[in-house]
Amino acid sequence: MPEPQKTRTLGDELPEEIKRCQELLSDYESIGPAGAFGKMAIQATIDLAVEALASGDVAAMCAALVALRGCK
Repeated sequence: MPEPQKTRTLGDELPEEIKRCQELLSDYESIGPAGAFGKMAIQATIDLAVEALASGDVAAMCAALVALRGCK
């Protein structure tokens, strides 16, 4: 019998996505000047997510999670 899946919460996933996107920053930095805009956009998204997490505003946290997931 397979193990039941662990329920993932917003509180679990948002910090993980923030970390993932922080790791993307070094990828964009390694591109050089051509990666500057992407790096700036991802950093702005991370900053909003950190603010949302700190505020505890669930709607802002959900929006931030969606935005972070869009970072590639």
